[in-house]
Amino acid sequence: MAKVDPAPQIPIQLGCKKNPLSYDITAACSGFLLGLISSSCHIRGGGFNNVLVIGADAISRYVDWTDRGSCILFGDAAGAELVQACNIEEDGLFVFDLHSDGSGQRHLNAAIRENESNNPLDSNGSVFGFPPNRSPYSCIQMNGKEVFCFAVRCVPQSIEFALGKAGLPASSIDWLLLHQLHKMI
Repeated sequence: MAKVDPAPQIPIQLGCKKNPLSYDITAACSGFLLGLISSSCHIRGGGFNNVLVIGADAISRYVDWTDRGSCILFGDAAGAELVQACNIEEDGLFVFDLHSDGSGQRHLNAAIRENESNNPLDSNGSVFGFPPNRSPYSCIQMNGKEVFCFAVRCVPQSIEFALGKAGLPASSIDWLLLHQLHKMI
């Protein structure tokens, strides 16, 4: 059975009468955030009034369930948000500070498998069919200490840059919602 891109199917399922733009962003943990930023750009510069961002991450199929050091950190999730055009005074998405740093790939990755096997016994440690055990990617490999060091070095710089770009002092922020769950980060 051929795989179908789910993005164009969603407007059909929602009963949209027009053919709105729809596309997938494959970016692992950053996908929803990139969708949110893309929606803001479509509204600010592209004349869109409403953008529905749907994020779904089925990462359990990439987890090595025998690696207790990382399997407890990754899970499946989904969410949706309707982003609407508004006056500039009401816009809560001030600025973004985005970067990609491939130099740390050896510390966090899920490489594409070179020789895909059709052996049903080839498993990622899953039991009784959960989580799904077939994927074109190998299991996630993570060096937690290095990822932690990267986060505590780079995330504060990114926050400071974004605040500066928005012209906001740090004291104007009540709380931050960061991707990392660890309170030290």
